[in-house]
Amino acid sequence: MNRVNVNLVLIILAVCLLLSSHARAATLVAASCSNADVQTQVNAAKDGDTVSIPAGTCTWTGTVSWTNQNISVIGAGVSSTYINASTRAFNIGISNIAKASWRLSGFTLQGVASSNGLININASSAPTWSYGWRIDHINITYTGSIANDPLTIWGVTYGLIDDVNFSIGGGGTFILVAGYMGAEDGSSISKLLGLYNISLPLDLGTYKAVYIETCTFSNGGSGAYFAAFDSSAGGARVVFRYNTTGGNVYAHWNRTGEIDGIKYEVYNNTFTGDANNQIPIRLEAGTGVIFNNTVSTSLSIPQIWIDERRGCQDENSAPELMCDGTHNWDGDVESSGWPCLGQIGRAPGLDPPYSSSSYASSSPLYAWNNGNQTGCSTGGSCTNSVNLVPLTCSSGVDYTLFLRTTGNPHSDGSVDYVNNGTTPMPGYTPYMYPHPLSAPLAPPTNLQIAP
Repeated sequence: MNRVNVNLVLIILAVCLLLSSHARAATLVAASCSNADVQTQVNAAKDGDTVSIPAGTCTWTGTVSWTNQNISVIGAGVSSTYINASTRAFNIGISNIAKASWRLSGFTLQGVASSNGLININASSAPTWSYGWRIDHINITYTGSIANDPLTIWGVTYGLIDDVNFSIGGGGTFILVAGYMGAEDGSSISKLLGLYNISLPLDLGTYKAVYIETCTFSNGGSGAYFAAFDSSAGGARVVFRYNTTGGNVYAHWNRTGEIDGIKYEVYNNTFTGDANNQIPIRLEAGTGVIFNNTVSTSLSIPQIWIDERRGCQDENSAPELMCDGTHNWDGDVESSGWPCLGQIGRAPGLDPPYSSSSYASSSPLYAWNNGNQTGCSTGGSCTNSVNLVPLTCSSGVDYTLFLRTTGNPHSDGSVDYVNNGTTPMPGYTPYMYPHPLSAPLAPPTNLQIAP
């Protein structure tokens, strides 16, 4: 069989498989919107099926769960299907990376979860990273005074959260992204949380991240602090774009036994400043880009804070201890310990051992075109009036020892962050918008076989 015929056979087989999967897909309608009736249909669903939650108002005292099912669970719409949850509403497991293409959509969810979110995604036991899920067109109202992470994501899994309206009457965090695998327990330097994540490329401008786009976040004007997302542990990778939030976006520092956030792309957002004058963007690890954001004039300067807390006396807990030039898991190029493990301006590079010289290459955090004009987030006029500065350490340590900009490079010429005016980061291109996961899968049309 010649090469053309082989390719023809492969294409025909692929089309047949795709069409047959569409032919097999079924819609299973739950008898009511109760968690028991929804779970019954989830249990019966096969890959490609849709479980329909009918209109109505139901109180859930149990959790709807599935693991390794590529299914869609769809309500009748945010104005028609209401779920009042007294516990976690959805628990979704991914241990088979081919089973990450599920969807959750079309209802209003309110309640208070005791731990790990009203919606919990757990891919920490998967053998490698996974991709393909979507959570969209949902209203999530957390009825407690402090948000206990209504949406939580565990493991190295990438997908899309879009057109979700988050609200709370007080403070807290809405989305927690913790990108570590189950074998990483953080008890020692040899088992850092995020160990797998630092073996992967940085991949700026690609689909390899948790995408949060076209969402809104509100605390009801209470003035209490809240974060739209917190990349809390284990090398999280987040793209936050085209959102409106009164709070901030936040990434924890590399704490005891962990690599924290690795990649952030924050752009085309509007920060409205209704969260008690909180700094809208605060990053304490990793690198990425921050651009085309409109920041309310009610927010104090600086609007973007970065820091390296392991330079402080109050962040010296084992096993990582302080970044002070005495540990082989830091770079120790300078006497301060710089570059510190996973600090701002570092990116995944070579495999461990854990010294920054092998773990990470220099990759400055770039910011440009951020300001208080509405045009900053929409592509119009923007004077880049937002400041990007290191936060002063509470114990008086000078952060310029650890985080240096273009005017004050390190001894080897490296810089950790660049506030680049209106000039984009060289070589960076944003990933396509809207995200392709927001488009429904369709069979090919006008298929032609070229000779």
